[in-house]
Amino acid sequence: MMERIKQWASGLNSIRNRIFFSILLFLVIPFLLSNQYLDKPMERAIEQKIAKSSQDALVLMTFNVQLFLEDMLNSAVDITTNDDTKKMLKDPDAFTHWQKLRLNDVTLNRSFSSYFSNTYVTLFDRHGNWYSTRYLEESRYQEYIHSDWYEKMISHPYQIRWMFNNQQFLYIDREPIISLVKSITELQSNQNIGMIVFSVTEKDIRKYLTGLEGDVYLVDKEGNIVSSPNREMIGKNVSEESYMSGLWTKRRGQAMVEKADQKYIVNFDTVDLNG
Repeated sequence: MMERIKQWASGLNSIRNRIFFSILLFLVIPFLLSNQYLDKPMERAIEQKIAKSSQDALVLMTFNVQLFLEDMLNSAVDITTNDDTKKMLKDPDAFTHWQKLRLNDVTLNRSFSSYFSNTYVTLFDRHGNWYSTRYLEESRYQEYIHSDWYEKMISHPYQIRWMFNNQQFLYIDREPIISLVKSITELQSNQNIGMIVFSVTEKDIRKYLTGLEGDVYLVDKEGNIVSSPNREMIGKNVSEESYMSGLWTKRRGQAMVEKADQKYIVNFDTVDLNG
């Protein structure tokens, strides 16, 4: 027995085994330890650096989108505070057909902005009339004014609503549009005299979502993708994605998401004007 042990120990002490154990001790084990204790922190540091760089770029993009929406709001306010606009909404019979056409051309169709170029402006009064820079189908007009949200807004002063429409098109050209719907309230009586729908095409805001690596989405409160450089994703809903529930609780931040054995960094920011 002792002789066998000596032979086994002598075998372990061979040059080949010495080389094997030296490789194991000085190369393999240190590599495994460094991979476990050094690579992970380095990986996290790289992820944080990438996330911060993307977040800084996203903040600038959000600022531009907010300015875009503020310009829409300012344009709508300019139209609704015009004296002739208010007079026509309160007493449409006081205006001839040609006066209404002139008001349409001078006021409704003259919105200037460096952010958007293609606008759709429609006014609704409380006498069953509409005035628009684009043609509306009668059936769509009836659906619009009899919807629950419209009836609620027209009956309450100082209402505002942002909408995205890529299916139930209001206008005959069938372009996906982003709309600001605002009640027109008379200050003296605190009563609504009409409603304005100020819209721009989705492609006007899309150009402000380019320039970042990866996928960029402008998402509404229901999780619908309002705009994206990836046109195939527009109109789709992402509310069921695993990371979305955590996004609604913060104004901005990052989330690390693992999906299909791959890791993704999700950066998000909130447009203040419409939440």
